[in-house]
Amino acid sequence: MVGLFGTLGTATSGMGANQIALQTSSHNIANTNTDGYSRQRVDMKTTTPYNMAGVGMIGTGVEANGVERVVNDFVRSQIREANAQYQFYNEKSDVLGQLEDTLNEPSDSGVVSQLSKLSDSWTQLSKNPEMGTSKATVVETASSFADTVREMADKVGKLKADTTQNIAKTALDFNEKIKQLQSLNEQVYNLNSSGETPNDLLDTRDNLLKDISSLANVTTAIDRYGRASIQLSGQTILNGDERNTLSVVVGTQNGQAAVAKDGDTTTGTQTLSGDYAAGTILLTKNAADGNAAFTKLDVPSGSLGGLQASVNEIQTHLQELNDFAATVAKTTNMVFSDGKQSTSGFFSIGNDPASYAANLKVDSTLALIHH
Repeated sequence: MVGLFGTLGTATSGMGANQIALQTSSHNIANTNTDGYSRQRVDMKTTTPYNMAGVGMIGTGVEANGVERVVNDFVRSQIREANAQYQFYNEKSDVLGQLEDTLNEPSDSGVVSQLSKLSDSWTQLSKNPEMGTSKATVVETASSFADTVREMADKVGKLKADTTQNIAKTALDFNEKIKQLQSLNEQVYNLNSSGETPNDLLDTRDNLLKDISSLANVTTAIDRYGRASIQLSGQTILNGDERNTLSVVVGTQNGQAAVAKDGDTTTGTQTLSGDYAAGTILLTKNAADGNAAFTKLDVPSGSLGGLQASVNEIQTHLQELNDFAATVAKTTNMVFSDGKQSTSGFFSIGNDPASYAANLKVDSTLALIHH
């Protein structure tokens, strides 16, 4: 096209393309403080020129070829990985801080202090074996020692139960975010398939992936349509064909595990046979018949990993407390009974090695005699 109209058409194309660029710049400025927003820019390309005999190719202007996000996928993946590690240590630090407060050592009222007082009372009794007040002092200090151990075992047990419940809540949150991502994938696919570029939806997708990474160290892959697929410890959580969930073992008894399916503790628990510790995370695949298949899953980082590591740490200290209570009780009983019995006599600890500390008491007969 030549002449005045051709010139005006070329100028109009420039104005139209730059109007889109100005609108995009305004959008960038408006979202300066929007969390997760990625700057956008307009790609410009020349319009198809025409050939003028004796002159050659004559340009006809410019057009907007598309609006793209300015992102670095490698950097974003590194951010997600660092976020998972940070949340792991953050959760673990918080729970272990509570455990430290519970153990309360060293202190004037802790187990070690009570044990020292008990040892002193035995020493005084050895000096005055026939004195009734010395015997009463031994029983009283032993009762105080046992009370302190039981109280500590109760607090540590509650902390373990609370942390296990937090694992279930976090798994429920994880499952909900994966469900949101599946819905977002469908929207992104539909828009991309129709030739549109859903930049703001892709920002929402990346923001959601960051949130998911804070809960567990997921591996992410993006297909050519912009859909995100998720794997956790090599197991598929989400792809174009399936969505699996995480469930949590919230309790165990006699070889049976109580499982909060999908992390939901409000609808009761399912029973699962197997040697699963409380806090174990299970990959859950739902079959067409409605039955669920559970597979143990290790989560090395993220909030779930930090909470799971904390539960294991709490259990280790609880077992140490049980071993300590058993050692003190059995040693005292052997001396008290002239080597005849270890589980009763002066102290009683019950028959469950996992509850020795929680069951530690001075024999009721001795407590009544010297009350």
